[in-house]
Amino acid sequence: MIRLALHGASGRMGKAVEGLLDGRFAVVARLDADSSEADYQAALSASDLVIDFSTASAMDKLCSALESEPRALVSGTTGMTDVHMRRLRALAERVPVLWASNMSLGVTVLKTLVAQASRQLAEWDLELVETHHRHKVDAPSGTALTLAEVAANERPGSTIVCGREGEGRRHPGQIGIQAMRGGSVVGHHEAHFFGQAEQITIAHRAESRDQFASGALRAAYWLSGRPAGWYELEQVLGL
Repeated sequence: MIRLALHGASGRMGKAVEGLLDGRFAVVARLDADSSEADYQAALSASDLVIDFSTASAMDKLCSALESEPRALVSGTTGMTDVHMRRLRALAERVPVLWASNMSLGVTVLKTLVAQASRQLAEWDLELVETHHRHKVDAPSGTALTLAEVAANERPGSTIVCGREGEGRRHPGQIGIQAMRGGSVVGHHEAHFFGQAEQITIAHRAESRDQFASGALRAAYWLSGRPAGWYELEQVLGL
């Protein structure tokens, strides 16, 4: 049985993860932004692996605790700074770490499809549209940024543009991202490829948070016992 510490336990995603637990896991600690340094140390001492669905503002405490008490980590927190990401990369030299901007297995496949289409339709215009609930704090979403980066890797010289205002005509090589916020939308991501007299749209629609929680638990089970290193959901799926 894998002993879990949940970081962001009282949030929507933390509750979703706990609601889907099965006999492979046991939650031994719950941490939130108001947890003390002592709480973090006790939680890590009792656990085998941390599942993190928190906020960028809570990552300093978690990173500091993990640096002194390394534990395997599955993180789906977005909006982090470059400093946070460097700290996680450094942690991966000591323990296995898997970070994803979106823990959905469907979105992981979407990334593969966007990369393929970006490569094979390199001359087509690409625009990304993401929609989330009104409470989401970061825009554009981490998933949209990841999709744009995946596409840009297949199109050397591309530039990523978040929103447009008074910019004039569309410049060649741009990858545009538009963000919409409203209601209770869990998450929609659409990749629009515009060719000459034809279009392709590849889309993923999240209908509940359970898919993210399920993906995180699958990643946690796969990651447990792995050697130190930086891992991605594509590896979990064998892509």
